[in-house]
Amino acid sequence: TMSPATKVAAMLVMAATAAGVVAGEIPKSLSSEHDRIVVSHRPQGATSAAFQLHYFCLQGLGELPRLILEISQTPYDSVMYFTTKEYKSFAPFGQMPVLHVKKDDGSEAWLAQSGAIVRYLSKKLGLSGATEEEESMVDMVFEGSKDIMGKKPAVHEAVDSDSTDAQRLRMYLEKSEGLLGSKQYFVGDKLTYADVGMFHALYTLQEVGDKYLDRAGYKSLSAFVTRMASLPSLSAYLSSERRVPLTEKELGKGSDKYIYTRELPEGMIREEGKKEL
Repeated sequence: TMSPATKVAAMLVMAATAAGVVAGEIPKSLSSEHDRIVVSHRPQGATSAAFQLHYFCLQGLGELPRLILEISQTPYDSVMYFTTKEYKSFAPFGQMPVLHVKKDDGSEAWLAQSGAIVRYLSKKLGLSGATEEEESMVDMVFEGSKDIMGKKPAVHEAVDSDSTDAQRLRMYLEKSEGLLGSKQYFVGDKLTYADVGMFHALYTLQEVGDKYLDRAGYKSLSAFVTRMASLPSLSAYLSSERRVPLTEKELGKGSDKYIYTRELPEGMIREEGKKEL
């Protein structure tokens, strides 16, 4: 019986050598018949990567771990799938995202669940709180960012809508503005995964909701998003071919279709399977 590592290694060899199920064609949706895509990021001249993130070819729950890796300029491989058939054998809970960690001593670890992956990476990469109390606050804000993301469909309503979701979203945003105040970061005096989580949620609101934060008057949160997006590492990622476009389902307008809202970057779809973007 092959170990999880052996199975994944074999799969990646296949990805690197196969010509592709539909070579030359760019997938229009997550349901397209296409080989997995392996995109390598090797910043600052790195030649190898200790982290391999497995997820579908969409933002979804894989985007937060990607943002952590990108903002910290950490080398990694992003393995993106168009099918549910390939990963269940090595995923701890039979679902993705999954982080494969290759350690210096030759051992390895497999982590599932987006939040657990984010916390693990943050501890490894210096994005956690400086003290136990600060870490608790960082964790609190991070969890709050997920509540904001959960009310994303409300950005398509009028900014003064009295629907339950719209009122709840406004409450979350008002509380978040209070937590941020005039500070640069949500917790402490350095970047943490609380800021990355908040950026992900708030940037998504801006992206799918026609600059919702500006329309609704959340000036400090809008300024926070602009400030974060201008960080060199994050700015480079947001404009790169490594970033997967949103799908119709992720817009939060009621569609259940994982059809891409814009064409996948051409550089992402190549026959060699593994590439640097």
